Amino acid sequence: MSDGWEFADLPKLAGDSFGAGSAPQVDESRAASSVSTLAGASAAEGFVDGKGSQARFRRPVGIAADASGNLYVADTGNHAIRMIANDAGHTVTTIAGTGSPGLRRGPGLQAGFKLPYAIAVGPAGELYVADFGSNRIVRIDTDSARTVSVWAGSPNGYAGNLDGLGTAARLTMPSGITAVGSDLYVVDAVPTRLCRIDAAQTVVTLVSGPGYLNGPAVPPR
Repeated sequence: MSDGWEFADLPKLAGDSFGAGSAPQVDESRAASSVSTLAGASAAEGFVDGKGSQARFRRPVGIAADASGNLYVADTGNHAIRMIANDAGHTVTTIAGTGSPGLRRGPGLQAGFKLPYAIAVGPAGELYVADFGSNRIVRIDTDSARTVSVWAGSPNGYAGNLDGLGTAARLTMPSGITAVGSDLYVVDAVPTRLCRIDAAQTVVTLVSGPGYLNGPAVPPR
C-alpha cells in the first residue's frame, strides 16, 4: 500500500536512455535500495580532511567522478574542492581552496574560490569548476600542485552576459557544468542561459532567456 507514486507507475518510453545505448535498469522492487554515508557525518559541519567518517564538509553541492572512481566534491560552504579517494577508507583530501572565499590563482592549496557549485572532469582528468560566487569557470590541472587557472569568465570576478574567448567572456553565477568530450556545457543562472565552451576556450551561448519555450536554440527560452 502506498500514498504516493511508485516506480512501477512510470510509463516505459522508448528512447528513455539518457544518452546510453539502452534504458537504465530500475530496481522497481527497491530490494537493493540502500543509502549509506561515504564521507562526512550527518549534521556535523567543518573543514577537516581524513578518513571518510572523520572528514567534515560544509554544505557541499556538486560532485563528479573520474575514471579511477575518485570523487570530487564542490564543497560550497568551505570555498574548496575536495577529493574522496577510491580507497578502503574513502580518504578525503583538499586539492584546491583555502576555506575562505577568494580569487587567487596558482597552486591549488593557495587558490581561491567563492561558493563553487558544480564540477566536471575533463578528458585528461583535469577538473572544471563552476564558481558561482566569482562568476568564473575555473580549471584545476592534473600536475602535482593542482594548479588553478581561469578557463572562462573574468579573472577579477566581474559579472556579465557575453560570449567570447576565455577570460574575455562574461558569466553571472554559473551553477552547473558538465563535460562532453572536449566541450563543456555551463548553466549560467542569472542570465538564464546555457553555453558551450570548446577546447579553444570559446564561449558560445546556445540557449538564452527566461521562460519555457521549445524551438531552435537561440533565442528561444
